[in-house]
Amino acid sequence: MIDQHGPEAWYMGLPRCTRTFITVLLGLTLLSFFKVLDPYKLSLNWELVLQKFQIWRLVTSFLYVGPFSLRWIFFILLFSQFSSSLENNSVFLHSPGAYLYFLFVQSISLACISAAFFWPVGYPYLADSLLFAIIYYWSKRDMWTIVSIYFFNVKAYQLPFALLFLHLVMGSSLWVDIMGMISGHLFYLVREVLPSKEDPLTREGLDSGTIQDHLNPEDEFLLAEELDWVTHNYFKCNI
Repeated sequence: MIDQHGPEAWYMGLPRCTRTFITVLLGLTLLSFFKVLDPYKLSLNWELVLQKFQIWRLVTSFLYVGPFSLRWIFFILLFSQFSSSLENNSVFLHSPGAYLYFLFVQSISLACISAAFFWPVGYPYLADSLLFAIIYYWSKRDMWTIVSIYFFNVKAYQLPFALLFLHLVMGSSLWVDIMGMISGHLFYLVREVLPSKEDPLTREGLDSGTIQDHLNPEDEFLLAEELDWVTHNYFKCNI
């Protein structure tokens, strides 16, 4: 019988993509711990990807966060919390492959961004940047959720900036967070901001084939008057 409050229940309660990600990350960490696998083989190196065709580095660089440590535990806890919340969000909940697609897009985006920031090899391990991208997009989806950071409570939309400030105070490198923020914002911009700025009359008109259905009676009356005026003056000038 499974303990409802034990680690097995916690693990089985994770959404599918989040659980798979953590499982693979744990497996690679164990292989590295027992000296079966060299962590360098997992790191991103664009020169080796392009020249030696070591394509797996584009994937494995997101699946390793270092050896077992307190930092490793914190990463697992944060990833399980925010990745689960985002995977269970309404934007991904009803489409099984949607969250996997999100992770894929973020991986490609972060690999390219890291190449731009750390040319020519890129940033070696991008799991932390992926976590920050997840946190950023989640903060846009659940903007008003209250989140606790140590002794402070912030709203979700403030969380990425609070983490940036916290890491700055702690003396950590901000490039990892900045890359994640850029990647997460690009996804948010393309998926939600830009489509919402399209003219709904034009977009729906292309689907329905008629613009008249979108006009209210007052608009139809004004349009009819303008058409009558144009028609009257046109024929008057040509008689």
